[in-house]
Amino acid sequence: MNKQITNFADARPTDAVDAVFESFPLTIAQKRIWSLEQIGNYTVFPYQVIGLRLSAAIDIETIAGACRALVAQNPSLASRFRRLAGGRIEQYRGASNAVPIEILGNDGAALSEPDALAARKAFRDKRSDLLEGPGARIQIIRLAEAQLLLTIVLHPIICDDREKSVLARSLARILDGRTRRRYAAGGNHRRNAGSRLAGDG
Repeated sequence: MNKQITNFADARPTDAVDAVFESFPLTIAQKRIWSLEQIGNYTVFPYQVIGLRLSAAIDIETIAGACRALVAQNPSLASRFRRLAGGRIEQYRGASNAVPIEILGNDGAALSEPDALAARKAFRDKRSDLLEGPGARIQIIRLAEAQLLLTIVLHPIICDDREKSVLARSLARILDGRTRRRYAAGGNHRRNAGSRLAGDG
């Protein structure tokens, strides 16, 4: 399996990219989510997942660029967390390029449907370590069937169900705009062929 990790910055408070920041306390709701997770309770506030199946007419770099634009427009997706003296947890705004993008099936090694679904399930089921990385992570898989799977996993401490719906609509608009510009620049007049999204959660 060909696996590429595009982790633009493993941002920690000591890294140059995050050397200057202002942290602030968790909200009451965030404190509850944090406390429940410490005792292994992940069911009260489940992870939010945006899952899309896209036409391969949209290339991987266009999708990755759209995801980076989404993070840039929604800084909470790059939120970072740190433990202060005494055990208090605070959050701060991490670098917008710190959200990792995992790419599978690139460079001519497209995955079969069963392999892709297994990889996506493993990605969705993985728990996020909020003290080590952002609460958002992204996976793009190229399928042998000329399609792509896009999965965005969002920790409940940064996103609830309502916010997920807003993000999904924003992502659709970004992808549609980028696809239209790409076709216009290339002289391709297929109407909206690569920007049709299908929910695949």
